[in-house]
Amino acid sequence: MKLRRRYGLLALLILVAACAKLPTEVVNHAPEVLDVSSLSEEITSHQEVIFLARVQDPEGDSLTGSWEINYGEKVSFTYDSLFWISPDSSSYVTLTYTVHDPAGNSDTFVYHFWVDNRAPVFESTGISQINILNGNTVRVWATSSDPDTHTVTQYWSTPYGSLSSTLGDSVYWTVPDTTIHAFVTVRAEDEFGAFSQDTIYGNIYTEIGCPWIINYGAGEVVKLSAIGDELLRLSGFTDPQDIDIDAENRRIWVCEGIPSRLHAFDLEGNLEFVMETPVARPTRIKSWTRTGSCFILDADSAQVVEVDFNGVHTLSRRQGFTRPNALDVYQRDGMLWVCDEGSNILYQIRPDADDFVAEVDTAEYVTRRDGYLFPVDVSVEDSTGACWLVDKEAGMLVRYEPDATDSLICYGFQNPVAISAAWSNGLAWVLDRSVDSRAIRVFYDNVQASVNGLAFPKDLAFNRLDAYCWILDTERNRVLRVNPDGEVVGTWINFDFPTRIVINAGY
Repeated sequence: MKLRRRYGLLALLILVAACAKLPTEVVNHAPEVLDVSSLSEEITSHQEVIFLARVQDPEGDSLTGSWEINYGEKVSFTYDSLFWISPDSSSYVTLTYTVHDPAGNSDTFVYHFWVDNRAPVFESTGISQINILNGNTVRVWATSSDPDTHTVTQYWSTPYGSLSSTLGDSVYWTVPDTTIHAFVTVRAEDEFGAFSQDTIYGNIYTEIGCPWIINYGAGEVVKLSAIGDELLRLSGFTDPQDIDIDAENRRIWVCEGIPSRLHAFDLEGNLEFVMETPVARPTRIKSWTRTGSCFILDADSAQVVEVDFNGVHTLSRRQGFTRPNALDVYQRDGMLWVCDEGSNILYQIRPDADDFVAEVDTAEYVTRRDGYLFPVDVSVEDSTGACWLVDKEAGMLVRYEPDATDSLICYGFQNPVAISAAWSNGLAWVLDRSVDSRAIRVFYDNVQASVNGLAFPKDLAFNRLDAYCWILDTERNRVLRVNPDGEVVGTWINFDFPTRIVINAGY
């Protein structure tokens, strides 16, 4: 019995030993995708792209790969690379790459990215004229291209005026009959909806209401629109003294004191002629639209000379003043008002008066008003022909009716130096120069508004179209635009000692 047990145990040991000597089974591990990447940093539409897969296999098996992508075109591929053309429009792309070994093992890598359809790019935009007279037509243009080589269409639109077309590289823009900052919008769009937009601006202005300013320190004449857009600068003046507008005949007159010259320009600033004046030192000028002539006040010879529209002939010569310093003309009948600070007289002179206005026998043609202390400026109401006079020394205003009878005397000023009568009956703006200089809006003898804090103001002008007033705040080298309530609504500082201003009244 014991022997059997021994033989049984021996058999079991032999069996265990035999099993321990069998060969070990070989295990094949799956390949691994380490990364999938593109050679392009940014993928845009319709672009040729190469993707590379970085894989490893522990056994170094021969591998195969499969590529799946939801947009674009697969051109060719290998087990670890894909040549692909991206779609034409912006898309969210999913790329799936799977690697396989011969034993059937695999690994998958999923890569998400955006394809960007880049918008067209404007290469140039332009307008044939940035300052555009109301109602005129100008050309606007734009050129654009698409970085993805797509077809580009340009669309045009504007809320101002009208366009000759809404498509194309250029259109013609007919601007509205107003004074306004306006614009045209151009939209460059590719065939898949990506677009860029640009805006082309124009300053639309009306000749009536434009201020013209002598910028004495720079020897310039500056033209602004009624809302203050700078339209042009005329340079090259030596001693510009005064400026006036003949709106009816589209003429700008500018006189210089030394040398004594008279310049004529059209409203676009084109020089028509320059002439030596028939006076020694012109200081003030005034045009009469009915004849196109220009009255020149000569401070040295104490006379007022009228020259014709062409600047060739002397039409009249008013003499007999002592020291004339200001004048104005009523445009409807040519009545001339001259302020003579030397004799403290205000002259009202009919167009058909004889030359010597101071003589007694000229009473039929000349009316003389005296008794002033220091008259310095006059201004005629456009609608009535009434004339305002400023007496600096007396600190008062006097308003005369068209028949030269005084209808109003207004006191309370410290040092009034300039006045601009409005279109309305009895309305004017006055410069009162003192320690705290101010501009004052008066209606007859009532103060309606005041602009304080000015520094040595030289001149002002009323715009009858919008009832705003323009003021030359000379010592601060700025121009102010003031509303009827006396609020400063615009300031322009690109000036160097501005001295005279006139506004196109549009007679």
